Amino acid sequence: FNISQKKKQDKIQSKSKNKENTPKYLYKYYPSKNWDFIAKKWTIRFTPVSELNDPFESMPISDNILSTKNKEYLQKNCMISSGFEIFFCEEIIKKYGVISLTETNDNLVMWSHYAENHKGFVVEFDVNKSNFLIRNKGISVHKVEYSESRLKHFEEEEKRTPISFIGSKSISWSYEREWRTIININQIGGEDKKGIYKINKDSISSIIFGANNTVDKVKELCKEISYQENCSHIKFKIANFHPSQYALNIK
Repeated sequence: FNISQKKKQDKIQSKSKNKENTPKYLYKYYPSKNWDFIAKKWTIRFTPVSELNDPFESMPISDNILSTKNKEYLQKNCMISSGFEIFFCEEIIKKYGVISLTETNDNLVMWSHYAENHKGFVVEFDVNKSNFLIRNKGISVHKVEYSESRLKHFEEEEKRTPISFIGSKSISWSYEREWRTIININQIGGEDKKGIYKINKDSISSIIFGANNTVDKVKELCKEISYQENCSHIKFKIANFHPSQYALNIK
């Protein structure tokens, strides 16, 4: 049982473990202005790494020693704090896009930050559906690892993968319980060069409307989807503020 075989087995076991631990449903929070983007155009956007809201996303640390000239170039053009190969700058920051999902649909902070102070909505995705998320393109999700220390740049070529870098965040973000799907937006073929792709409608199991939406608005939005083809399976729910606790009731 040689080293190569052991590495291959460890890789298979790791994938199997990740699949077993993946929640059946994952959620994405949206402000109300994104309604047409989701419910009329049925599209979703992979955000380039350089546009993510955490600046540390593109700043792993490295033991590699580069010349002063190269360090200055990378720090200026790639938002890094220490030197490492240009591979990371070109392959990860420029080419890869991320969709951030979460295990929870009732987080008060995320409803406020990402869903327009409870005026937006949350989309529930069924991860077990074939061709999950993107139409005609089955993709997988990966759990974000939270740590107090920054990720170190791996020296081994086989470990230098997008997931290695884009799947790690500060423990300060752990309340988001995030999962990510990551693709090379230059290869998979989107609607345009902005990382926009058609959603597989079967992946959407329900839509939850924020507690600060009016009843009339919710009825109107539900009708918009109900009248469309291949949408009869989508359920509609409303979040309500709990009468005595800092919590939401979703029905």
